[in-house]
Amino acid sequence: MTIGGGVCPLFSSLFGGGWRMSVYVWHDGRSSLLPLLSKFTVQHGASLKKLHGMKVIIRWCGDDGKLMNEKSRILNHSSYTNLLQDENKIHSILQFHSIIYTPLPRSANYSNRSSYAPLLLTRKEPHYLIPVFLMDALSIFHLVNEDTVSLKRDYVDTCKLHEVPIEEKTAMLRRLERFAVRVVYAMGLDFACVYAQIKRSGIVITHIDTNPVESERVNELFALAVNQYENEILNDEAQRRSAVFGMDPEFLLRNAQGKIVPASRFLRAKGDVGYDASTVLGRKEIHPLVELRPEPSENLAVLVKNLRRTMWMASNQIKDHSLEWIAGGMPVPGLPLGGHLHMSGIKLTTQLVRALDNYLALPLIMIEDTSTSGRRKKYGRLGDIRRPSHGGFEYRTLPSWIVSPRVTKGVLALASLIVQHYEDLVERPLDRPDILIAYKGGNKELLGPIVQDLWLQLETTEGYLNHSKHLEPLKNWIMEQRKWNEQRDFRVNWRIPPFN
Repeated sequence: MTIGGGVCPLFSSLFGGGWRMSVYVWHDGRSSLLPLLSKFTVQHGASLKKLHGMKVIIRWCGDDGKLMNEKSRILNHSSYTNLLQDENKIHSILQFHSIIYTPLPRSANYSNRSSYAPLLLTRKEPHYLIPVFLMDALSIFHLVNEDTVSLKRDYVDTCKLHEVPIEEKTAMLRRLERFAVRVVYAMGLDFACVYAQIKRSGIVITHIDTNPVESERVNELFALAVNQYENEILNDEAQRRSAVFGMDPEFLLRNAQGKIVPASRFLRAKGDVGYDASTVLGRKEIHPLVELRPEPSENLAVLVKNLRRTMWMASNQIKDHSLEWIAGGMPVPGLPLGGHLHMSGIKLTTQLVRALDNYLALPLIMIEDTSTSGRRKKYGRLGDIRRPSHGGFEYRTLPSWIVSPRVTKGVLALASLIVQHYEDLVERPLDRPDILIAYKGGNKELLGPIVQDLWLQLETTEGYLNHSKHLEPLKNWIMEQRKWNEQRDFRVNWRIPPFN
């Protein structure tokens, strides 16, 4: 039995049979999808004829080699879902991202060890299932079983899924949800169900499934996410032009003897200028990092003025003007600094985050100081996103780029350009293991030609000229591999007292 295309009858009556939505769920027509498809309000089907003109194609299953509409964005492209058929590749990719992968054993009742053999789960191994769609964990389920059970979809009814209520989510379970998003992103996917365990050694990933389990509640969550996604992207292009940017860059205070003076000696925790929550090991009352929190703005020039205002505020509160202000990635060993970008008013998607990684974080490698790469051993991982309680999202991959006004304005202009045109910025060199290793190690010689090609693509975007005043100086630094100096007091460049 196969399933034909479908769309909500209400939409058909309002807009007529010829009306098309911007999202299409494409599948291979298997009958087991019927409970899920019945919950979609977006168009769906196995026919290729209806794909023309679609903005986004959500590939639920099937061979997308038949999808020749290059202008459409394909979620869960087969180039990445096919990787899940090889456990060695999964292990290798996740290892690059510091994620532990220990696959569940297959049933011994099967003569071969193919991916079709059921996965085994024992009572002694509590498991969790986290459905993920576009950088969001939709919920978290505890897998409860009375005996060894199969996770194969044909037998999923034998495994009970208990959804964890929001009020019962511990800090560890919330961390597990964020970790599942990280796994899906690392594998190059847009949505999946992630199976995981929490052990003393940390979180262990045991299985990744891009054809989500046939559970009524899981189907409902994915359908709600897909339906909401279409509603959001209908207005996304207009919203991107009025996106609001913010930041909270960090820096250190260093005395003449080369010792770090804690920010908490001068500043409070909250406010436009304060100390970061991180502490010194064994000394919870000592907070070494200064954090600037300028007022967000749609206008990047205003945002830079707001940043400079917080620097003046910091100068007034940090009475000892003999202390050096140092930024960058890791000007002092063991004290990594971040330059987190806040964005609101735009839809968070995997494609946007990958564009920020490849077209922003990667080019900045070319101008970083030699000490900056030390930060990426533990911090600054690719796709590092956090959703604050006040809305929007925070891109946390970058080091503290407030080393100079030129770099700051260039970073903000580049981020704005990427947000506006990320659908046109489709190259993903960081998916290559050799490029990923070079990125982590700061290998500028290998990355140079890659960055040049990426910048050529940036220059073809419609909005490049609008930002060229700040992009061209940054481009010159990048192409010349002119590195910033993390040991220099950045107040000199910003003309902050006593250098004003």
